[in-house]
Amino acid sequence: MIPLPALVRYHLAFVFAVLALSAGSSANAQQQPRFTQIQRDGRISWASETNVAYQLQRTAQLGSGTWTDVGAQVAGGAGTLMVRDTNQPSGQAFYRIVATNIPPCTNVSVPICATAVYIGAVAGEVNQCASGPMVSGCGNAWFRITAREANGSQTIDLRIDIALDSYAGANYDLFLWDGCINVLRSSTLGAGFRDEVFYTFPDIDGVNSSRDFWIEVRRAMGSPAGPWTLRTSGGTGPCY
Repeated sequence: MIPLPALVRYHLAFVFAVLALSAGSSANAQQQPRFTQIQRDGRISWASETNVAYQLQRTAQLGSGTWTDVGAQVAGGAGTLMVRDTNQPSGQAFYRIVATNIPPCTNVSVPICATAVYIGAVAGEVNQCASGPMVSGCGNAWFRITAREANGSQTIDLRIDIALDSYAGANYDLFLWDGCINVLRSSTLGAGFRDEVFYTFPDIDGVNSSRDFWIEVRRAMGSPAGPWTLRTSGGTGPCY
């Protein structure tokens, strides 16, 4: 733990900065986060670095061991970050910044739709729920998956569900494609949220209604390239 700087008083609260690293991580020559601006409306800013995720936290009493997150975790960059405490206490409060290194990506190539990796098939009938393939990676990626008609004796519509979980501090978006031409569904939620899409299609009598879909994992603009996990399921659900 890095020694604390002098306490700064504003309103009825005290504010201080702390650099805390996740277990097993190294500082990577990080500088101590230092507040650059403290506003009476709860806006708190500090200097940040790339490949580091920051979480502002608050407690009412030092030594209590109870810290509450203020806002969502945010990814650092070459500049300052700002989080606003919209629920400021009327009395004493203490703040700290928890900084965690974001693992760098090891896959340096950028996959394209034409070279999408086939990850397998999942039964798609909506009268049941089946877990499908799961894959983890880092950086932009493309995959192909089959929503398979497993029951050829009945006419039952089919559905596929896809979920994308990004590593804390990183933000990836999820796209479901019909080949490499048309986007069927997309989810572009911010960092800290699971992106999910689903698509339902009819079972046509007398033919095999199995269908391939293409999945794109795309790093959101300005987000560090941390790891992610992709989950799939078929039928009523999801049931990842």
